Amino acid sequence: MEAPAPRAPSCLRMMARPFNVAVPVAIGNLFMLTPGVCDTYVAGALGTTVQAAVGVGATIATLVIVFVTGGLRVLVPEVARRDSAGNHAECGAVLAHAIFLSALACVGAVLLAAVVLVPTQLGRHAGDRGFGATLAVYLTIRLAGLPVFALFVCGNKFQIAIQRTWPIAVIAPLASLLNVGLALGLGLGRFGLPRWGAPGIAFAYILAWSAGLVLQFGWLLVGPRRHRYQTRLWPAPLDRGMVRSLAGAAVPLGLAALFGSSSYLVPTFLLAATGPQAVAAYFVVSQVYRIPERLLDIVGSSSCSVVASHLGRREPDAALRQHCWSLIGALLVFGIMALAIVAARGSIVGLLAADHATAALARRAMLPAAAALVVLAVETICLNTLIAAGDVRVASAIETGSGWVLFVPACLVVVGVADGGPVGVWMVEAVTGAMTAGILALRIHSWPLRGTARGTGLGLAPQRP
Repeated sequence: MEAPAPRAPSCLRMMARPFNVAVPVAIGNLFMLTPGVCDTYVAGALGTTVQAAVGVGATIATLVIVFVTGGLRVLVPEVARRDSAGNHAECGAVLAHAIFLSALACVGAVLLAAVVLVPTQLGRHAGDRGFGATLAVYLTIRLAGLPVFALFVCGNKFQIAIQRTWPIAVIAPLASLLNVGLALGLGLGRFGLPRWGAPGIAFAYILAWSAGLVLQFGWLLVGPRRHRYQTRLWPAPLDRGMVRSLAGAAVPLGLAALFGSSSYLVPTFLLAATGPQAVAAYFVVSQVYRIPERLLDIVGSSSCSVVASHLGRREPDAALRQHCWSLIGALLVFGIMALAIVAARGSIVGLLAADHATAALARRAMLPAAAALVVLAVETICLNTLIAAGDVRVASAIETGSGWVLFVPACLVVVGVADGGPVGVWMVEAVTGAMTAGILALRIHSWPLRGTARGTGLGLAPQRP
């Protein structure tokens, strides 16, 4: 007598599953926002020149981080598929190879920043020796610490992939609070520590996230699942095939993340020509929606892990159902969040805007920005489903192309020709995002999750039986 088939999980359980994985990560990421605020406060206490130098240096470092961490998204589906298929030893090997690649990527990105971005900023402020010297010292130290943060992100992505994320809710807040304390101590001389100024802010970053890295990999190497995954920090021996497959997916994902972040610079430059109030209103609205967008990115990675786990068990139909319910859950949660922000937009804008004219512009822009957030929820879930299925290059091309083929030209027309201001920019964001989401949804329908031979979700490298 055959055993009865296992019951399919309920709709509510499938809808909630990505959020169960994402909530601890979201808690950790919310705490990770505090060091940036603290650095701004400490740099401001040291003077306008120091604050400007730290701001420019942090922006350059953020661009490098966006590229590296964007590429590390490939770690989630690759580990999740192997974990659900029972190939636990290969999960540790994938992590080790991702650490190797992220270290190489950090070295390359740091060299590129040193050759291109830093001389550009120093040349722009050549007349201000204090700014140039502060920027050079701060950025040198900060870039030297980027591999530490990249390895910390590797550990985060691995935990998302195996759907054991509670350590992130503990380790990330501890590292963030340590960063804040060290920045106050080494930057301003508090708590009996030496006052180092801007270099102290950069050293605080390295020391705090080094401690977080020790805790992160301490859990992976010594924790209860260390034998299951055979976790190690260095690939031995180095599998060239795995390196090529991971790099072949990580580079497009990193470029897509980098272009996606830099495309937001275009509206800022265009709006600057129309006056400071338009730029200020766009900045206010962007800051309000930054936290929901960051949470959405976490939910997308968690959905990618859950969908990839179905594909690793050769369950393409279950993966498609999971995608649909993840999409519905994201629409509900972030739709409610957008409505709440719109309902409270008067109070929020009144708190952040510098004057009444800026506040009026920002209030009008809140409505299309809310629509853009809902559309972004659809786009993010669809993008991560394609990443889970191994369709990385096409998904990255669609995401990158939407920013530079649809969004940027439309902004040029709406702002430069029609003088649409920040309201027009957010309308363009909503419309082009809807077009991108539609293209991604059509790709999902036509390629990986339809139960065909190509729909097994094997991804980048063939897995062992």
